[in-house]
Amino acid sequence: MGSEVPTGRTPVATAAAPSVGERGGRWQVWHAQLVRHPCWGLGAAALATAILWFSHLPSLLLQAQLYSNDGAWYQAAYTHGPLLTLAYPANGYLVLIQRGAASLSLLLPLIAVPTFFNVVALLVEVAGICYLLSTRMAQAIPSPGVRVAIAVLVIALPNAYDTSGNLTNAQWHLALIAFLVVFAVPSRGLAGRLTDGAILILSGLSGPYCLLLEPIVGWRWLRHRHDRRSRSVLVANSLCVLVQLAVIAAAVGVRQGWRALGAGLVPLVTMLGRQLTLGLAAGAHGLSALVGTPLGDNAVVLGVLAALPVATCAWAMWRGPEVLRAFCLFATLELVLALATPSVATPKWPHLGLPADVVNFHPGGIRYFLYPLLAYALSLGWLAAEGLRRERAREAGSRRLPVVLARTAAVSAALLLLLAAVDGVPRDWEYPPYLDLHWSAAVQRLEAAAPGTAVVIPLNPQGASMTLVAR
Repeated sequence: MGSEVPTGRTPVATAAAPSVGERGGRWQVWHAQLVRHPCWGLGAAALATAILWFSHLPSLLLQAQLYSNDGAWYQAAYTHGPLLTLAYPANGYLVLIQRGAASLSLLLPLIAVPTFFNVVALLVEVAGICYLLSTRMAQAIPSPGVRVAIAVLVIALPNAYDTSGNLTNAQWHLALIAFLVVFAVPSRGLAGRLTDGAILILSGLSGPYCLLLEPIVGWRWLRHRHDRRSRSVLVANSLCVLVQLAVIAAAVGVRQGWRALGAGLVPLVTMLGRQLTLGLAAGAHGLSALVGTPLGDNAVVLGVLAALPVATCAWAMWRGPEVLRAFCLFATLELVLALATPSVATPKWPHLGLPADVVNFHPGGIRYFLYPLLAYALSLGWLAAEGLRRERAREAGSRRLPVVLARTAAVSAALLLLLAAVDGVPRDWEYPPYLDLHWSAAVQRLEAAAPGTAVVIPLNPQGASMTLVAR
């Protein structure tokens, strides 16, 4: 009986070391509070995302410069006015977000234009992460932890440094948000529905991505014909497709010949093995060091490395969850379109297999591998998680060989992701800096020039420029 006398120590020990059940209860309470007050959670996510992306290359805001086609957007708005240029195509299609941002930037002094452009690009990226983490995606990706992991992957993805923080490539991240909208839970409020529609229209008229989304949107509508939202998404995206197709048809010129593309099995295997497998594992910095070694140049090795993402994504498209299958299809269609008309030097396919220049900030064509890299990494993560789930379940009646193969595939996928996390991500976390082309000095030259004088302003990457006429 004496052992039943309370000593006062047990409550202290319990408070200092909460049980697993209590910790789980605290997580549920915390998660319930986030669901009840989502603005706080999304605000924290937006702040964390902005800080992480800023840490990649602080000079994007602290010493901003225009990048690539940024100069073309501004030059057109500066020369022809803010409204007329909105309907101007670029590379054969409309680019509404870039034209719109350039038109708005005319309200600012020229010295602030690069900062404004980069802020717009970063806001698009932050908006995409917030949309992913919101409860709107809770049906397509139920686990909050998985959504956080995907968000971290998007921010930290190796071999993709030129798609972040510049207006030229903001359309890539805007299209990712449009993809999320397709699978989002319907909004109960008018503001949410209008936001979804605005995202679909803005993305659909900012690049050819609405064409890539159309089969996915159509497939979703066929499966949910009585769903009003699926029908609305189909209508909005289809309208964008019609507009972009009309613009593309009007801009069709002389088609690229097979010889100009330099198409073939060897350059295809080279670009897939290098840009996807080696790019994910070692990043752009590591890939640059591997070219010239047997791992980066041997045809047999590259063949094996190219087969890994193809097989992984093919398996995910066959057996994965709906949203993963759709994204793998989306990434495949994007790569097929990119290989048909890449905006790189000739011969184009061999050029796509070259690593990015991390010294002179010349990314080449690595932007075309953003979606395939994401699809590959996501498929690896799903494969590893599925293997762990099956291992825990230990399904009765499974034959020995399939179990061994599944376990081997899951372990291999986990090891590839681990390699990317410990090697590729740290190598590529700090983006290669822009060449300092002295933007403030160029602005001073323009302001000091006599009216009517054409002033050429150099831009990144090396060799790009824009021409403004002094007023």
